Amino acid sequence: TTFCFVVASVISQHVILQYHFVELEKTWGEAQNYCRSHYQDLISIHSAQQMETIRNISGVSNEEAVWIGLRRNAGVRQWLWSNGDPVNTSMSVIKQISNESKNIKNCVVIKTNTTWQRENCSKVNHFICMKENKTSGQREYHISSDERSWFEALEICRRDYTDLTRIHSPEQLQEIQSKIGNKKVWIGLYRDEWLWSNRKPALFQDWGQGEPNSGGNNENCAGLQFDNNRDGKWINFQCTDSFPFLCYQDNLSTGRQYHFIQEEKTWFEALEICRENYTDLVSVRSQKELKEIKTISGITAIWIGLYRNVWQWSNGDPALFQNWNAGEPDNAGKDENCVGMWIRNPSAGKWKDSRCSEETYFLCSQ
Repeated sequence: TTFCFVVASVISQHVILQYHFVELEKTWGEAQNYCRSHYQDLISIHSAQQMETIRNISGVSNEEAVWIGLRRNAGVRQWLWSNGDPVNTSMSVIKQISNESKNIKNCVVIKTNTTWQRENCSKVNHFICMKENKTSGQREYHISSDERSWFEALEICRRDYTDLTRIHSPEQLQEIQSKIGNKKVWIGLYRDEWLWSNRKPALFQDWGQGEPNSGGNNENCAGLQFDNNRDGKWINFQCTDSFPFLCYQDNLSTGRQYHFIQEEKTWFEALEICRENYTDLVSVRSQKELKEIKTISGITAIWIGLYRNVWQWSNGDPALFQNWNAGEPDNAGKDENCVGMWIRNPSAGKWKDSRCSEETYFLCSQ
């Protein structure tokens, strides 16, 4: 028998999440399949407030441990900005941190001498927050007076400003370096060692002391532990262990507005404009949405929000629907990491991978 305890929590004016506590002991993979079959997915946790709501679900705290949707990234770990933006790999400073893929130093600090340095995310440093005006596109930078871990810094920046600072151009980097003096500061760049089951980055983490540990290199799934006075802190377990688990389901609104921008921009420039003026570059999640988008304009091609991170949308969603042209993606020259969509026949609606530095029209969504 399956016992489900449900609690609804309003996350925003558009989204209501329902949590389903399933008192069946399953492995992490079995729990993921069950949630996807009966609800939406294993639960993902993005704030301390959400974590507190989950702790208070009836029956959860009586268990030894409960599976959540977090798992160690088994694919190629990518460098991302804390808001989910991909990294502009043409910037020379990015290349400084891109080696040693197995290194555990997954967060980045910068210094005034243009050096970007990888460090363990639990180390404490000063940090630089960004306050962004989405109407004007203007940004203000705020340097902390105290030192915090990367995840603590992220929480503070999101609470008091917009986010940890992200840098997409040499000009932005120069402006930030002029402000930080001789301090070493966290920026919003990190590597996605842990991902949620829905492929979202794990930008809020609440590990127990000494966690996550290597566990013989096979403790790759995360759960909430309630025995041994852990009080729901996150622990990494072997994915073959069996525990009860938490699923979720949302009521996301599907209605969207599209905004066709008749300016030729690179993919990263297009992303910035869409973020500043609307919501994001468009993501195409179904044949129905593809049909709507194909009718918007008569130009040859447009940027869409897809980029190479095991193909992921710019808002962080996984690309579960794909519509590639014949022979695509081909990654010609090994640097075609962004995606455009043909508008004119005979390939109307088909996708192709392209260099992110190419300039074309683009489509925003709101």
